[in-house]
Amino acid sequence: MKLLRILIIPSLILLYIGPQSSYAADLENHTHAHHHGMAQREAHRQWLIHIVDQYAPAELANQMKKDMTTHQRLVTEWRETADFQKKKQTYQQKHQEFHKKTSEQIRAIRKQVELGKLSPIEGHQKIAGLFAKKDKFHHHETMRQLKTAIRDNDRNAIVSALEQIDKHIQASNQRLSKKLGKNQKQLNR
Repeated sequence: MKLLRILIIPSLILLYIGPQSSYAADLENHTHAHHHGMAQREAHRQWLIHIVDQYAPAELANQMKKDMTTHQRLVTEWRETADFQKKKQTYQQKHQEFHKKTSEQIRAIRKQVELGKLSPIEGHQKIAGLFAKKDKFHHHETMRQLKTAIRDNDRNAIVSALEQIDKHIQASNQRLSKKLGKNQKQLNR
């Protein structure tokens, strides 16, 4: 059973990564994925507002809602700038390169497993390592803590996680404000 899981997961990853050329060429799929991502972000935002309403003290709830509204406004403004469009193109190019490189590495790992140079477990671990995030997204860890606290019904841990999330939102708002201020200065020249 473990062997099946170990072989199926990498195969599913390959299925996801495999048809890259059609993904890159198909703008309609990209647009659909982009809208799906936006809907997913809005659903996540609504979920977080629900959690804030349910668990946060009034002062924290008001502050978080204010920060989240500000964040939404700043993100919308940022997405309209030329600087964002440049960064978006750069990101898309890097994303395509990552997928090409990763799929080649996955094929090489699978070949090593087939040849017996790696055990299926080692192969799975190597493939999982290709997708490991490098301490970049601390807010994801905070969200995991929040979900665990909700599951455990630990009100103190929930409030603590919400405070951390609000700090992340405030820091993001500051970064966005700086970016938008920089763009305004460039426009005024």
